[in-house]
Amino acid sequence: MNAFAEESTLSTQPQHTGTLMWIGQRDDAEFRPVFAFCESQSAQLAWRSSLHDAASRPARDVACIVITRQTRTEHSPKQLQQICDAYPDATLIQILGSLCEGERPRNTDPFGPHTIYWYQWNQFLTSWLANCGAIQTTDSRSVARSVAIVAESMSSADPLMDLAASVGTAAYWCRTPSAHVARNFDVIWWDDSVARAASTAVWQRRIETITSRSNHPTHHVWMTHCPRAQDRQAALRGGIDILLNKPYRIESLLQTICPQQPQCDQAASQPNAHSFAPVRAA
Repeated sequence: MNAFAEESTLSTQPQHTGTLMWIGQRDDAEFRPVFAFCESQSAQLAWRSSLHDAASRPARDVACIVITRQTRTEHSPKQLQQICDAYPDATLIQILGSLCEGERPRNTDPFGPHTIYWYQWNQFLTSWLANCGAIQTTDSRSVARSVAIVAESMSSADPLMDLAASVGTAAYWCRTPSAHVARNFDVIWWDDSVARAASTAVWQRRIETITSRSNHPTHHVWMTHCPRAQDRQAALRGGIDILLNKPYRIESLLQTICPQQPQCDQAASQPNAHSFAPVRAA
């Protein structure tokens, strides 16, 4: 299964709408799954290697522009302005690589709020690329009956248990997962207070300890801070279905237990529901 399919519940059948222009690196390990997702979701994709290349080779009907940046060296304001002038109605999105770590995305022109790190793409690109054909599917899964939360302490698990309870899902907390204590969970949330970055073999052993006696499929979600590309790949190969970077969108986490369900929207719209769900420190 492709990485973008493993981390997204989105359709792979794009609508025929505007062109998506991708500017910058596409073969790097960090940007490769993002590019693959964009390619699968857009009716038409135009790749340009740089801002200069994009200005020299214009494309037609551009609705979205994704620009990658691997280092802290910012894009040329003059070249960015040329792109903005050429495509005044297009949505500009900036995706930062790991060498930009520590740089706080700023809500400044021309990107506005559309700047994210490479590991956050599966939480934002669906809606941002809507006018290029990216659409959400109707997920066949119903609301999860149960979720196990693997976390270091009750203080870490408590807000997650409240979140699950808000949509009627039974929640169980454990520090050390074991199929001898509980089994047959629909979803397991792995918090990095316990489940730190590890090899594929370690992830397989972790998942085996809690699912070895289960008789139905379990959906695994790993919640972590700033994963490296190799950490992400190891987790996916080891059995993780979705990786959410902290701080994650509350809607993204809710969709792992009640995909496309009205109660998710209702829970996320409550006054105490934040745009980004914090996890309390142990």
